Amino acid sequence: MAEYDLKRLNVAIQYMDRMSNGRNPATNQIVAQDSVLNNPNVIRCLGFIREILQDVAEHGGIVSPPKKERSRNQNYAEEFPYEVLASFEYKEDLQISYFLKQIMNMVETGKQVHIPAKVITDWLRSNGFLEKRMDPYLGKEVSAATAKGIDLGIRSALAGTPPNEYCRTTYNRNAQEFMVRNFYRILHEAYEAARKNKEEKKAMKQSADQLTKELMTGRNPEPEGMLKGSDAGAARLIDKILEDPGATARYIREYGNKLN
Repeated sequence: MAEYDLKRLNVAIQYMDRMSNGRNPATNQIVAQDSVLNNPNVIRCLGFIREILQDVAEHGGIVSPPKKERSRNQNYAEEFPYEVLASFEYKEDLQISYFLKQIMNMVETGKQVHIPAKVITDWLRSNGFLEKRMDPYLGKEVSAATAKGIDLGIRSALAGTPPNEYCRTTYNRNAQEFMVRNFYRILHEAYEAARKNKEEKKAMKQSADQLTKELMTGRNPEPEGMLKGSDAGAARLIDKILEDPGATARYIREYGNKLN
Protein backbone atom coordinates (compact mmCIF):
# COMPACT_ATOMS: atom_id res chain seq x y z
CA MET A 1 0.00 0.00 0.00
CA ALA A 2 1.34 3.44 -0.99
CA GLU A 3 0.37 6.74 0.63
CA TYR A 4 0.90 10.18 -0.92
CA ASP A 5 0.92 13.61 0.70
CA LEU A 6 -2.46 15.26 0.07
CA LYS A 7 -0.97 18.75 -0.13
CA ARG A 8 1.37 17.72 -2.94
CA LEU A 9 -1.48 15.87 -4.65
CA ASN A 10 -3.65 18.98 -4.62
CA VAL A 11 -0.83 21.06 -6.10
CA ALA A 12 -0.36 18.43 -8.85
CA ILE A 13 -4.11 18.50 -9.57
CA GLN A 14 -4.00 22.30 -9.78
CA TYR A 15 -1.12 22.13 -12.26
CA MET A 16 -3.02 19.55 -14.36
CA ASP A 17 -6.04 21.86 -14.39
CA ARG A 18 -3.95 24.80 -15.59
CA MET A 19 -2.15 22.85 -18.31
CA SER A 20 -5.35 21.21 -19.61
CA ASN A 21 -6.81 24.72 -19.90
CA GLY A 22 -3.87 25.99 -21.94
CA ARG A 23 -2.09 27.81 -19.13
CA ASN A 24 1.47 27.81 -17.81
CA PRO A 25 1.28 25.64 -14.64
CA ALA A 26 3.73 27.82 -12.69
CA THR A 27 2.47 31.31 -13.65
CA ASN A 28 -1.13 30.50 -14.65
CA GLN A 29 -0.59 32.64 -17.77
CA ILE A 30 -2.22 31.63 -21.08
CA VAL A 31 0.33 29.93 -23.33
CA ALA A 32 0.91 30.69 -27.02
CA GLN A 33 -1.59 29.26 -29.49
CA ASP A 34 1.03 26.95 -31.01
CA SER A 35 2.05 25.55 -27.61
CA VAL A 36 1.98 21.79 -27.19
CA LEU A 37 -0.45 22.34 -24.31
CA ASN A 38 -3.09 23.28 -26.89
CA ASN A 39 -2.74 19.97 -28.71
CA PRO A 40 -6.10 18.10 -28.33
CA ASN A 41 -4.36 14.78 -27.61
CA VAL A 42 -2.22 16.36 -24.89
CA ILE A 43 -5.30 18.02 -23.37
CA ARG A 44 -7.11 14.67 -23.19
CA CYS A 45 -4.05 13.01 -21.67
CA LEU A 46 -3.71 15.71 -19.03
CA GLY A 47 -7.40 15.39 -18.21
CA PHE A 48 -6.98 11.64 -17.74
CA ILE A 49 -4.00 12.15 -15.42
CA ARG A 50 -6.00 14.68 -13.44
CA GLU A 51 -8.82 12.14 -12.95
CA ILE A 52 -6.35 9.61 -11.56
CA LEU A 53 -4.82 12.14 -9.18
CA GLN A 54 -8.28 13.25 -8.06
CA ASP A 55 -9.28 9.63 -7.31
CA VAL A 56 -6.14 9.14 -5.22
CA ALA A 57 -6.81 12.39 -3.35
CA GLU A 58 -10.43 11.38 -2.63
CA HIS A 59 -9.12 8.15 -1.07
CA GLY A 60 -6.89 10.09 1.30
CA GLY A 61 -3.79 9.71 -0.86
CA ILE A 62 -3.83 5.93 -0.39
CA VAL A 63 -3.28 3.54 -3.29
CA SER A 64 -4.01 -0.09 -2.45
CA PRO A 65 -2.19 -2.95 -4.16
CA PRO A 66 -4.15 -5.13 -6.61
CA LYS A 67 -6.39 -7.70 -4.99
CA LYS A 68 -5.01 -11.21 -5.00
CA GLU A 69 -6.37 -13.32 -7.79
CA ARG A 70 -9.21 -15.50 -6.62
CA SER A 71 -8.78 -19.25 -6.64
CA ARG A 72 -9.49 -20.92 -9.95
CA ASN A 73 -11.68 -23.33 -7.98
CA GLN A 74 -13.92 -20.49 -6.77
CA ASN A 75 -17.56 -21.57 -6.62
CA TYR A 76 -19.19 -18.53 -8.17
CA ALA A 77 -22.60 -20.22 -7.93
CA GLU A 78 -22.43 -20.29 -4.13
CA GLU A 79 -20.53 -17.04 -3.56
CA PHE A 80 -22.55 -14.66 -5.71
CA PRO A 81 -24.83 -12.39 -3.58
CA TYR A 82 -28.12 -12.95 -5.43
CA GLU A 83 -29.97 -10.40 -3.29
CA VAL A 84 -28.38 -7.54 -5.28
CA LEU A 85 -30.36 -8.59 -8.36
CA ALA A 86 -33.51 -7.12 -6.79
CA SER A 87 -32.21 -3.65 -7.69
CA PHE A 88 -31.38 -4.48 -11.33
CA GLU A 89 -32.63 -1.92 -13.85
CA TYR A 90 -32.46 -2.25 -17.61
CA LYS A 91 -30.51 0.61 -19.20
CA GLU A 92 -29.83 -0.37 -22.81
CA ASP A 93 -29.23 -3.36 -25.06
CA LEU A 94 -25.88 -4.86 -24.10
CA GLN A 95 -23.42 -7.55 -25.06
CA ILE A 96 -23.06 -10.25 -22.43
CA SER A 97 -19.76 -8.93 -21.04
CA TYR A 98 -21.23 -5.46 -20.44
CA PHE A 99 -24.36 -6.99 -18.93
CA LEU A 100 -22.18 -8.89 -16.44
CA LYS A 101 -20.20 -5.72 -15.74
CA GLN A 102 -23.43 -3.92 -14.85
CA ILE A 103 -24.35 -6.80 -12.53
CA MET A 104 -20.94 -6.73 -10.82
CA ASN A 105 -21.13 -2.96 -10.31
CA MET A 106 -24.15 -3.66 -8.11
CA VAL A 107 -22.07 -5.86 -5.80
CA GLU A 108 -20.23 -4.35 -2.84
CA THR A 109 -16.48 -3.96 -3.35
CA GLY A 110 -14.65 -6.92 -1.87
CA LYS A 111 -17.59 -9.25 -2.41
CA GLN A 112 -17.51 -9.30 -6.18
CA VAL A 113 -17.33 -12.69 -7.85
CA HIS A 114 -15.64 -13.35 -11.18
CA ILE A 115 -18.14 -14.86 -13.60
CA PRO A 116 -16.73 -15.42 -17.11
CA ALA A 117 -19.09 -14.49 -19.94
CA LYS A 118 -18.61 -18.02 -21.24
CA VAL A 119 -20.52 -19.33 -18.21
CA ILE A 120 -23.64 -17.49 -19.38
CA THR A 121 -23.26 -18.09 -23.12
CA ASP A 122 -22.59 -21.81 -22.64
CA TRP A 123 -25.79 -22.09 -20.59
CA LEU A 124 -27.76 -20.17 -23.22
CA ARG A 125 -26.31 -22.47 -25.89
CA SER A 126 -27.15 -25.64 -23.97
CA ASN A 127 -30.72 -24.38 -23.54
CA GLY A 128 -31.22 -23.56 -27.21
CA PHE A 129 -30.97 -19.76 -27.17
CA LEU A 130 -27.57 -19.59 -28.90
CA GLU A 131 -25.79 -21.86 -31.36
CA LYS A 132 -22.44 -22.16 -33.05
CA ARG A 133 -22.67 -22.04 -36.81
CA MET A 134 -20.51 -21.27 -39.82
CA ASP A 135 -20.91 -17.74 -41.12
CA PRO A 136 -20.39 -17.82 -44.92
CA TYR A 137 -19.51 -14.12 -45.08
CA LEU A 138 -16.92 -14.17 -42.28
CA GLY A 139 -15.76 -17.64 -43.28
CA LYS A 140 -15.58 -18.85 -39.69
CA GLU A 141 -17.68 -20.30 -36.89
CA VAL A 142 -19.64 -17.78 -34.83
CA SER A 143 -21.95 -17.90 -31.82
CA ALA A 144 -25.34 -16.48 -32.78
CA ALA A 145 -28.96 -16.37 -31.65
CA THR A 146 -31.32 -19.21 -32.60
CA ALA A 147 -34.99 -18.65 -33.43
CA LYS A 148 -35.71 -19.32 -29.74
CA GLY A 149 -33.07 -16.75 -28.77
CA ILE A 150 -34.48 -14.15 -31.15
CA ASP A 151 -37.92 -14.62 -29.59
CA LEU A 152 -36.32 -13.99 -26.18
CA GLY A 153 -34.69 -10.76 -27.35
CA ILE A 154 -31.20 -11.83 -28.41
CA ARG A 155 -29.89 -10.22 -31.58
CA SER A 156 -26.82 -11.25 -33.59
CA ALA A 157 -25.54 -9.00 -36.36
CA LEU A 158 -22.39 -8.18 -38.29
CA ALA A 159 -20.32 -5.41 -36.67
CA GLY A 160 -16.97 -3.71 -37.16
CA THR A 161 -15.28 -2.62 -40.37
CA PRO A 162 -13.26 -4.71 -42.86
CA PRO A 163 -11.06 -6.57 -42.23
CA ASN A 164 -12.06 -6.61 -38.54
CA GLU A 165 -15.71 -7.55 -38.87
CA TYR A 166 -17.27 -9.89 -36.33
CA CYS A 167 -20.61 -11.24 -35.15
CA ARG A 168 -21.90 -9.12 -32.26
CA THR A 169 -24.67 -10.48 -30.05
CA THR A 170 -26.72 -8.14 -27.88
CA TYR A 171 -29.49 -8.67 -25.34
CA ASN A 172 -32.55 -6.44 -25.04
CA ARG A 173 -34.64 -5.68 -21.96
CA ASN A 174 -36.59 -8.95 -22.10
CA ALA A 175 -33.44 -11.06 -22.52
CA GLN A 176 -31.59 -9.27 -19.70
CA GLU A 177 -34.53 -9.54 -17.30
CA PHE A 178 -34.86 -13.23 -18.19
CA MET A 179 -31.20 -13.81 -17.28
CA VAL A 180 -31.61 -11.87 -14.03
CA ARG A 181 -34.67 -13.94 -13.07
CA ASN A 182 -32.80 -17.15 -13.85
CA PHE A 183 -29.36 -16.09 -12.57
CA TYR A 184 -29.37 -18.61 -9.69
CA ARG A 185 -30.32 -21.45 -12.02
CA ILE A 186 -27.82 -20.38 -14.68
CA LEU A 187 -24.85 -20.21 -12.31
CA HIS A 188 -25.65 -23.45 -10.48
CA GLU A 189 -26.33 -25.48 -13.63
CA ALA A 190 -23.26 -24.01 -15.36
CA TYR A 191 -21.01 -24.69 -12.37
CA GLU A 192 -22.24 -28.27 -12.05
CA ALA A 193 -21.78 -28.88 -15.80
CA ALA A 194 -18.24 -27.49 -15.64
CA ARG A 195 -17.45 -29.66 -12.60
CA LYS A 196 -18.70 -32.84 -14.32
CA ASN A 197 -16.86 -31.97 -17.52
CA LYS A 198 -13.64 -31.47 -15.57
CA GLU A 199 -14.05 -34.80 -13.80
CA GLU A 200 -14.77 -36.61 -17.09
CA LYS A 201 -11.70 -35.11 -18.73
CA LYS A 202 -9.61 -36.08 -15.73
CA ALA A 203 -10.91 -39.66 -15.89
CA MET A 204 -10.27 -39.82 -19.63
CA LYS A 205 -6.74 -38.56 -19.21
CA GLN A 206 -6.04 -41.09 -16.47
CA SER A 207 -7.39 -43.88 -18.68
CA ALA A 208 -5.38 -42.67 -21.65
CA ASP A 209 -2.25 -42.54 -19.48
CA GLN A 210 -2.96 -46.07 -18.27
CA LEU A 211 -3.47 -47.37 -21.82
CA THR A 212 -0.22 -45.76 -22.90
CA LYS A 213 1.58 -47.27 -19.93
CA GLU A 214 0.24 -50.74 -20.75
CA LEU A 215 1.39 -50.41 -24.36
CA MET A 216 4.81 -49.16 -23.36
CA THR A 217 5.30 -51.99 -20.83
CA GLY A 218 4.31 -54.70 -23.31
CA ARG A 219 0.84 -55.52 -21.97
CA ASN A 220 -1.93 -56.19 -24.46
CA PRO A 221 -4.92 -53.91 -23.75
CA GLU A 222 -8.40 -55.05 -24.72
CA PRO A 223 -8.95 -55.04 -28.53
CA GLU A 224 -11.60 -53.12 -30.44
CA GLY A 225 -15.08 -53.68 -29.07
CA MET A 226 -13.75 -54.66 -25.65
CA LEU A 227 -12.93 -51.21 -24.29
CA LYS A 228 -15.31 -50.24 -21.50
CA GLY A 229 -16.21 -47.32 -19.29
CA SER A 230 -13.60 -44.62 -18.96
CA ASP A 231 -11.19 -46.60 -21.18
CA ALA A 232 -13.69 -46.31 -24.03
CA GLY A 233 -14.03 -42.61 -23.26
CA ALA A 234 -10.27 -42.20 -23.39
CA ALA A 235 -10.16 -44.01 -26.73
CA ARG A 236 -12.86 -41.73 -28.14
CA LEU A 237 -10.93 -38.69 -26.91
CA ILE A 238 -7.75 -39.87 -28.65
CA ASP A 239 -9.73 -40.71 -31.81
CA LYS A 240 -11.17 -37.20 -31.79
CA ILE A 241 -7.72 -35.67 -31.47
CA LEU A 242 -6.47 -37.83 -34.34
CA GLU A 243 -9.67 -37.11 -36.30
CA ASP A 244 -9.81 -40.80 -37.08
CA PRO A 245 -12.62 -42.83 -35.43
CA GLY A 246 -11.37 -46.24 -34.36
CA ALA A 247 -7.70 -45.27 -34.58
CA THR A 248 -7.00 -46.07 -30.94
CA ALA A 249 -8.64 -49.49 -31.04
CA ARG A 250 -6.86 -50.39 -34.31
CA TYR A 251 -3.52 -49.38 -32.85
CA ILE A 252 -4.17 -51.38 -29.70
CA ARG A 253 -5.20 -54.45 -31.74
CA GLU A 254 -2.25 -54.21 -34.13
CA TYR A 255 0.26 -53.46 -31.39
CA GLY A 256 -1.15 -56.24 -29.23
CA ASN A 257 -0.90 -58.79 -32.06
CA LYS A 258 2.78 -57.90 -32.51
CA LEU A 259 3.41 -58.45 -28.83
CA ASN A 260 1.64 -61.78 -28.92
